[in-house]
Amino acid sequence: MRDKKDKLLSKEIDLSFITDNLEDILTKALTVIAISFPVIELICTMLGYPNLLMHTLLRTIGYVGFTFLLIVFLNNKKHKMVLSDMLILLSTLFTILSVVFSLDIDSSIAGASVDLAEDFGQVIGYYVIFFAATHVIKADNKKLIMIGMLIASLLHTIPAILQRFGIWPWELYEADEFPVAYGLTPHHNFYGGIAVIFSALTAMIYITK
Repeated sequence: MRDKKDKLLSKEIDLSFITDNLEDILTKALTVIAISFPVIELICTMLGYPNLLMHTLLRTIGYVGFTFLLIVFLNNKKHKMVLSDMLILLSTLFTILSVVFSLDIDSSIAGASVDLAEDFGQVIGYYVIFFAATHVIKADNKKLIMIGMLIASLLHTIPAILQRFGIWPWELYEADEFPVAYGLTPHHNFYGGIAVIFSALTAMIYITK
């Protein structure tokens, strides 16, 4: 009985299916993430709670994604560190150190009281997305992500156009201070955000040729 228990404890986690199909898994995850942000924000806006769950989604991606990638890559002996891996890991390390030595650790972890301020989990969420994206190599997978980003761009842009011409049926975020068109980002310079997205799409089209 004890021998069986020792074997179970010493047995390595079998992640062969995940490691063998990691790029396809990351591709689908990134595509879903890209579309999820505007869809969730649109639903929250329709229910009267704009900008409610976007930060929660990004924070979840940060903690869950970081744990998932850490387990997978620690158990993948075939993986070789590349420059992008090291840069993102260094950025993560610097973020952790900045929290540890922060004058206000609680605000660094949970986010400041300033509206739209990003907390530790959300910053890690950015790194997780960047890290996952650097491991998408196949042209077909890049095209799938590109389609997802195009859908996300349209979901952001169409509401911004409606807001610009005053035919947006729901309450505008911060409308009392300065009514602006921001789409679903929610960022006042929504055009800048969309331009960044389309710049990435254009670059990806060139890369996948």
